Amino acid sequence: MAEFEDVIVQVGLDGARHRKRFRGHRLAQWRHDSPDKTFIEVQAVYRTEHGRYAVHISRLPGADFWSDPATWYVSSQGQDEQWDPGDYSLYVYDTFDELKQHIPVELAQQVEENQHESPLEQLDI
Repeated sequence: MAEFEDVIVQVGLDGARHRKRFRGHRLAQWRHDSPDKTFIEVQAVYRTEHGRYAVHISRLPGADFWSDPATWYVSSQGQDEQWDPGDYSLYVYDTFDELKQHIPVELAQQVEENQHESPLEQLDI
């Protein structure tokens, strides 16, 4: 039986972001730089406790943005807070066939290979 954990992800844009929680385990993760290096996209696929597939997508500014230290922090009411200009989304699919239509081929292959593996292997050592 698979071991599920609380998974907490952020969704939305900076200034209007909130968190969502569900029970699941991560099957695979995929990272891709856009051809022009303007953004990085990270997709993580989770198998949920109810047998569905949750995909958390993080779309972050590319390397050029982060190379400028002035973009790292923003002052809010006299206190420095870390500014996160990322765009985060969460999508849920009922079946693997439905999931495959919405994620990169490479990620779908990883999910297919990993979905039947237990996320926790108990070793008797």
